Amino acid sequence: MSGYASQSASDHDERPGRGVPMTTFRHDTSPEAPRGGPHPTPLADRDVADLRRRVTGPVLLPDDPGFAAEFAGYNSARVERPALAVGATDTVDVAVALAFARDRGLTVAVANTGHGRARSADGALLLNVSRMTALSVDPAAGLARVGAGVPARRVAEAAAEHGLSAPVGSSGQVGLVGYTLGGGLPVLGRTLGWAAERVSALELVTPDARTLRVTEHSDPELFWAVRGGRDNFGVVTELEMELAPLRAFFGGGLHFAAETEERIAELLHAYAAWTEGVPQETHSSLAVVPFPDVSQLPPPLRGRRVAHLRVAWTGAPAEGEALLAGWRERGPLAVSWGELPATAVTALHQEPDEPAPFTRDSALLDRVDDAVVRAFAEAAGPGAGRAHILEVRHLGGALARPAGRPFPGVRRSASHLLNAISVLLGPDGTPEATGAVRRRLFDAVAGRSLGRLGNFTGGGDDMPAAVAADAYAPAELARLRAVKARLDPGNAFRHNANVPPAESFPG
Repeated sequence: MSGYASQSASDHDERPGRGVPMTTFRHDTSPEAPRGGPHPTPLADRDVADLRRRVTGPVLLPDDPGFAAEFAGYNSARVERPALAVGATDTVDVAVALAFARDRGLTVAVANTGHGRARSADGALLLNVSRMTALSVDPAAGLARVGAGVPARRVAEAAAEHGLSAPVGSSGQVGLVGYTLGGGLPVLGRTLGWAAERVSALELVTPDARTLRVTEHSDPELFWAVRGGRDNFGVVTELEMELAPLRAFFGGGLHFAAETEERIAELLHAYAAWTEGVPQETHSSLAVVPFPDVSQLPPPLRGRRVAHLRVAWTGAPAEGEALLAGWRERGPLAVSWGELPATAVTALHQEPDEPAPFTRDSALLDRVDDAVVRAFAEAAGPGAGRAHILEVRHLGGALARPAGRPFPGVRRSASHLLNAISVLLGPDGTPEATGAVRRRLFDAVAGRSLGRLGNFTGGGDDMPAAVAADAYAPAELARLRAVKARLDPGNAFRHNANVPPAESFPG
């Protein structure tokens, strides 16, 4: 990824540079162009026609067939009305689209294959990068080069062909790039660390349509900010990520009946105590799920409220089996355990791929004490209805170590992550009812909370500025706002977990 040459979108009228590899770009030191702002110019037909000529992917207006499908995401709770949608196929498309937005005062929202934006894309140029699926692995160097739209599952599969593992999370369908820009909590994080730490370089198209190669040496502050600050600074079109040698692991899950608050509290108490003594090679979470009564589920789980213990073990097989002995004695409804290929890591949590309307919130906890257990059991129990999925993930290990490549948005002293998902369906799933349950939960655990984790926060409603800020320490937020002021002083990239530019206020 050396020898980058600068490209400006205004140079691409006849699409020169199409297919130019990432290694042809370099860091641009030219004066910055005006940024997008809050006063868009009405779109003329000739302008849209010109954009269509210069972009390989689709350019769609609200009345065009396929417009809504272009940005329909995993979270179906959000209804959005962007001014136009652009389906980028490569970096040139992205740069052309951002120059168009800049010149017409449009704000920009980014869509991918993930779980949705934190703020609505109303009135924006919505840029869909899910077609940018270039992916390559250099097994000798232990590196993957990943395009903006590549799902995590594909990266895991490509790495596994060479006996390597990527730091992927619990969902295989989300784009690896977007997940990583939020820090990226891998299922095997206690061994691999945060995904953002494994990024060695990235390609960024800035709000003023410059294409930059960003590394810890070319622009240390921007490199720090983007890996954790998400899409506040432009569009990351590709990144280079370090892989780890791993062909297989031992793992699976145990399901327990969890029909009462008392039973849920008992299981979470046991889980918290168990995680205090497990080796670093142990990766786990405990989730309480109200399963529907459907034939696709095994009979013991249908229609029941179930606690699902997920475990992955990257050490010696015999030691991993011993770790589960105490849990097998607690009367599980079902047990699945054995050697799994590295590609199975995204299936361990059994997260659904089908879209659904939902919202979520999170807290990084310094410990799981009695107050946390009581609040969790109440919110996950029958009194709260059947709209909520609550989870506690064990952190620590490599996730707690000082980073070789620091980034914002994590609390390394946190022992566990509390993740609360509300599905906005059925009589228990109204925004009012689910919001009340989450407020009680997070108010009750506030004394143990070190802040939110960005990738586990947001959903159907626009994220308030204070919620977005809670993912960062005050000093981190100040640094992020300074970088934002340099790259995007007009806050064109605001349809996200927004970091406002320094010396301005959230809109």
